[in-house]
This record gives sequence, C-alpha cells and structure tokens, in this order.
Amino acid sequence: MNRPPSRTTRRAFFVRSGAMLGAGVTAAVPAMAAAPAPSASAEAADREALRELHATFLRCVESARPAEALDLFDPHARLELSAPPVIGTAAIAHFFASRYASGDAPLRHTAYRRGATQPPDVIELRDGGTRATATFATEAELCTPLAATCTAAQMARLQGNVAERRWQPGRFDVSYVRSARGWRITDLRWSAA
Repeated sequence: MNRPPSRTTRRAFFVRSGAMLGAGVTAAVPAMAAAPAPSASAEAADREALRELHATFLRCVESARPAEALDLFDPHARLELSAPPVIGTAAIAHFFASRYASGDAPLRHTAYRRGATQPPDVIELRDGGTRATATFATEAELCTPLAATCTAAQMARLQGNVAERRWQPGRFDVSYVRSARGWRITDLRWSAA
C-alpha cells in the first residue's frame, strides 16, 4: 500500500483547515458587530452629562439665580459673558453679585434660545475622557438698562420696561474637566456671531 507522501507545509495546513477556520470567524463576526463598544456608551453618557451641565447653567442665569451656578465651575474657571473675563469662583461670584443681582449692569444676559438655522452642538472628549470642549450655538437676550431721562424713557420705566432688550445670535465655547464631583466648567465664553 503506497500512500502519497503527506504534505506538511503551512500552505497545506491552511488549505485543509481553511473551511473550518473560515466558518468560525464568519460566525463570530456578527456577534461582535452587534455588541456596542463599552467606550461608545460611556462617551454618549459623558456628552449627555455635558449638555445637561450647560442647560443647568443657562437655567440659573435665566431664572436670575446665577449664584447657584457657582457649583458648576472648577475653582480656577474663567467666565466671559459680554464683559471682561473673570477668573476663579470668587471672582465669578462677585461678577454675578455686582452685575446680575443689582440689575444695573451695562449689559446682562437674561434669556437664551436656539434658532432654527443654528448649527448643531459640537462636543469633543479629550485626554481619555478627563477633559472636554463644546460649542453651543445660542441666541442670547441682551439687556441694557434704560439710561435716558427723556419722557419716553420715563414712561417706559413706569410701565415696567426698565431695559432695552434685543436678541443676539452667538455661541458658547466651553471647556470642561472631570473632577471627583463630576464634570465642571473650566472656561465659558459667549461671543456674538
């Protein structure tokens, strides 16, 4: 009985085993593709947390309770809202107390809204998810106290109109850091478009 010599080359192994290997890999691919990557769900949760943090800041300003927003900031944060920048939570607290609580600031933000033609929000996670940046397109209602002493201004004040109000398209550029207490704002700037 003469048997043909067996082929022990690597090529022969793959040719003989190819169908068996191919079936196993093919069966595993759909299972791997269906399972979401764990980092993708963590990134989605972080993006949602950052959107909620920004919305909380906007609600505090709109409801005339900006001092409640101080907990949203990192201790060394920078804030710039249509005024020269202030740095640190103590300076931010003073800024809100002097400009927003008194009501006599030369220019204040009092409300925000999204315009139909504004670009979508952009949120980028960085440094392994420990830092992030975001851009939120937002129209701001800017208020300037009525300073004129003419009859028309006096009549407007008597009717409760103590400020000139206008909507200005613009955007927030925000930087964040993850802390032991969650995401905190490190830099928040609103600029007119």
